[in-house]
This record gives sequence, structure tokens and C-alpha cells, in this order.
Amino acid sequence: MVARIFDTDDTVQTSATGMLHTFAKYMRNKFDIFTVNENQIRDLLAHTKTRVPPEANVELEAPISMEEMEMAVRQRKNAKAPGYDRISHDFLKHKWKTIRHDLLQILNDMYVGEAILNSQKHGIIVCLPKKRQPERSEDYRALTLLNADFKLLSRIIIIIMFID
Repeated sequence: MVARIFDTDDTVQTSATGMLHTFAKYMRNKFDIFTVNENQIRDLLAHTKTRVPPEANVELEAPISMEEMEMAVRQRKNAKAPGYDRISHDFLKHKWKTIRHDLLQILNDMYVGEAILNSQKHGIIVCLPKKRQPERSEDYRALTLLNADFKLLSRIIIIIMFID
């Protein structure tokens, strides 16, 4: 439980409202939108790896296979934070034989059918302390909890792009 925190003016905040405003201001500053111009985008693209070859688009547009999904589930480590939907990766592994066909249908609806619900795209930002006695907003690490199916789909796309 956080009992006090220093804001950017080194004022101690002890009320729930004061601490909430301090965290909100910190997160807003840290993740605020910033403008870029066309030259900056070109410069960034010039420093990236080569583009995806056109023949790779065929694989990226194909439905997800059971093997790709199983590989993504097996690669994930156990005892990770559950998602926004409260489903942990351990649950996916433990109930794999029961849920795999339904899960594959859901993932292909998201991937090929582009049927991603707003609730599947939402996440919760949780602030975890980086050190024992956190005193400032910077002493916390922001962790975003996303839905298990969305995280699994992201991992599968990486597998499709880089492991075939």
C-alpha cells in the first residue's frame, strides 16, 4: 500500500487524491503524444531493417494454424501476471486440451476476420515498485495487463514473421 509520495515539486502527497494526481501527471507526461514530422519518420525508416518481402505477406494473411498457436503457448513462461481478463498463461497450458479448438477459432476471428472487440484491446496499467521504499512516481514501473488472447495473438504474429 502506498502511504505517501513526493510530487515533482518535492511536496509530500499523503491523501488518496493527491497521490492519484501525482501518478496521473507522471503517466501523462511519460506517455503523452508528441508530434513528429515527415523527415523524422524517413530518418527512422532509414535505420530499420529491410522490409518484409512480398512473399511473406502470403503467410501473414493465412489463418493461424494449431501448430503456430501451440508453439506460442509452449514458449511462454509460467507464473506471469494474468491479463486484463484475469486469464493467466498457466490456465492456457493447464486447460490446453479442452480449450485449444475454441481458442484457435477466437484467434482466427481476431486475426483473419478482424473481429477484435474493444474489451479485447483494453488493458490496465499497474504501477509496481522498482525498489523497496518508493518515494516518487519514477520509482514505479508501469506494467500493462492485456487480455490473454491479445497477448497470445501478438506472440503468434511474431512467430509467423520470424520463425518460418
